Amino acid sequence: MLFGLPVVALCQTALLNPSFEGVPQEAKTPAGWVPHNLGTTPDILPVVWGVQTPPKHGNTYMGLITRVDGTWESVGQQLATPLVAGTCYTFSIHLARSNTYVNYNMPVRLRIWAGTGPDSEIELLSSTEAIEHLDWKKYEFSFTPSIDAQWFVLEAYFASGYYFGYNGNLLVDACSEIKPCRRAAAPGFRRESTL
Repeated sequence: MLFGLPVVALCQTALLNPSFEGVPQEAKTPAGWVPHNLGTTPDILPVVWGVQTPPKHGNTYMGLITRVDGTWESVGQQLATPLVAGTCYTFSIHLARSNTYVNYNMPVRLRIWAGTGPDSEIELLSSTEAIEHLDWKKYEFSFTPSIDAQWFVLEAYFASGYYFGYNGNLLVDACSEIKPCRRAAAPGFRRESTL
């Protein structure tokens, strides 16, 4: 029997509405998610703005854009089970790009953030390269936050190497639960899968 050692139960964290289900419409944040920065007006797709990509899961998905004026969109939600500082977690999401999103057709990247509150300072957990492909691909991440985080944020952002804003889009669908790693992994590691 061991005495004096703290016991931390590491649980997986389910996101609310992980497939961004809702009625397709422009400038509507899917239930369970909230805009995380000024000017965020995500769309519930398909059909809206000419986007015809079928969902990866369920009936709808979310579209986030970047703009030529240098602004971008991000959404987040409060986690039922906070992320614990210093703990490795895994997460996956399906990503694509549309080439018919009105004139917002350039590739952008996904950035994943964690925070202590809806308006708190946040920590970058991981990022993809710019998403060029038009079909859904599964992206898997592992990350280790340095803060105890109650908020989880998904953000569309400009590709690396661009020093000006441009009109781009990111389609997101089918988030996994956030789970403690089964084995050690380097922070920020990500792997693309075609599953």
